[in-house]
Amino acid sequence: MSTLPAGLIVSPMEPRDVDDVVGLLQLVDLRTIGQIETSPADLASWISPLGSDLGEHSLVVRNGPRVDGWLLVERTGPHVRMSVYSHPDWWGEANLDAWLLTQAHDRAVALAAASDDVDAVTIVTPEADHRIELLRGLGFDTVRRHRRMEIRFDRRSPDVPQATDVTLRNPDGESDLRAVHRVIVASFADELGRAPSTWEQFEAEHVTHEDFDPSLWFVAEAARPSLRTATDGELLGAIVARNDRLARSGWVALLAVREQARGHGVGLSLLSSTFRAFHDRGVGRVELGVDSDNIFGAQSLYERAGMREQAVLLRHRLDLPSPTKD
Repeated sequence: MSTLPAGLIVSPMEPRDVDDVVGLLQLVDLRTIGQIETSPADLASWISPLGSDLGEHSLVVRNGPRVDGWLLVERTGPHVRMSVYSHPDWWGEANLDAWLLTQAHDRAVALAAASDDVDAVTIVTPEADHRIELLRGLGFDTVRRHRRMEIRFDRRSPDVPQATDVTLRNPDGESDLRAVHRVIVASFADELGRAPSTWEQFEAEHVTHEDFDPSLWFVAEAARPSLRTATDGELLGAIVARNDRLARSGWVALLAVREQARGHGVGLSLLSSTFRAFHDRGVGRVELGVDSDNIFGAQSLYERAGMREQAVLLRHRLDLPSPTKD
């Protein structure tokens, strides 16, 4: 059984802890991927759906006034996701990490047990993370490699081919935003846990985000009758992006293309429009993430668009037993 190191104080997370927790997350960003990518708005989007239950899902570990550890467990579709961070001063000393991971594991399993439709607990770590052996000791298996990719622009506007069978525009109003959510859910149906499963989750993560800007989002509609018929008039695809002012870069959060519309250049066209929108704002770099085993060949698509690998993350999964029915 892991023990909390002496001198550290644990408490349920409260809203007043946000700035200190963000400071820890940004420090870990710098040490693991070389740049800050977590903003206060990001953390707010993770914890705001929890409301008054925040303290049941998240713990803060303080070393005096400094936050040295933080954990969060949250429901995401059929999974419970763990987020666990420790101050770099503790890396190489397994005691705090072991305690944090054990606490997160126990809380995640308890949260899953309260529902009859959760089948796994997941966590994402850098490829060279020092905690991987600890995770294996808790029963996690490494199931996916997740690549961070980027494109850097010079003074010229990025040159990516545009499809001729689609019309692109920015979403306009809640009806369009809900249509974006529908096409994302449909496109990721074979990759559960990859995208927000409910409108409320999608809204919290993207629409009410501090950096929400629909002029950086694009939707693809069919310009050819056969495509409109094949998709029942729904969007062919959509891209969700934002300007990460903290990291001074663009971030593509989601790119989705319906199965019936694949192979028509829709994905490249959506990327092209978003790249140009960022370029016109003076943003010199755009990033995104993609699973190495993405079944739709997304990595190849991004490479054709001029993107290159920046870092590798690992996704770990703990499968849970099926609930016993009375």
